[in-house]
Amino acid sequence: MLVPHMSADERDRGDQHRHIIGEAEAGNEIGDEVDRHDEIGERSEKDAFDLERRLGVEGAVIGGKRELSKLATYCHGQPRVELADVEAICGDVTGFSGDALMHAAFGGDLGETSRLFHRLVDSGTASSSLLSLALAYSARLMRFRTEMRRGKSAEGVIRGGRPPVLYKDQQVIIRALGLWKEEALLAASQIVSRAIRESRDYSALADQISERAFLSLARSALAQRRAA
Repeated sequence: MLVPHMSADERDRGDQHRHIIGEAEAGNEIGDEVDRHDEIGERSEKDAFDLERRLGVEGAVIGGKRELSKLATYCHGQPRVELADVEAICGDVTGFSGDALMHAAFGGDLGETSRLFHRLVDSGTASSSLLSLALAYSARLMRFRTEMRRGKSAEGVIRGGRPPVLYKDQQVIIRALGLWKEEALLAASQIVSRAIRESRDYSALADQISERAFLSLARSALAQRRAA
């Protein structure tokens, strides 16, 4: 993640000094957007990571670039961008994040999965980006399950997650790990991968194909929950 950090003099000279934190490609958008505004200042590593998460760096954000522009304008002249600034500007977005949809689908909540999917898509999020997020989510669960097979507890795996799992999400992820075994996660990845391919081939039906995939994930999680 790129964290902009330049003085007014450096800006005039065209020098741009950035701190590199992580490797999230979407962090470039945050840095680039802030660079288009006058001096914003630096963020702490924790605030920067949470900022990325709240703005949906994995691609499932409602109007993310609009929110970035609003945030940069709001923080003009401040020495730092704080999470309170994010909440003040982007509070209408964060409550309906892609993460919430992933938690609902992989947690077996059919109603919430459908509601959040439609809320996100109706608000401008591309259904293809939600599928990409689901593929990444299942891959991360698979990595966690692999570590658990080597003897680690779910709690230990979550605490050592990189990038870190937000505290508010930890119990949700632990419950998901209790539901999804490795074979089921492989099947989930195949469902999502197939939906991605079909969405590309039949773009006019992309939203319907994506919703069907998310509901399939939720039904699978529900079946596993009932069988436990």
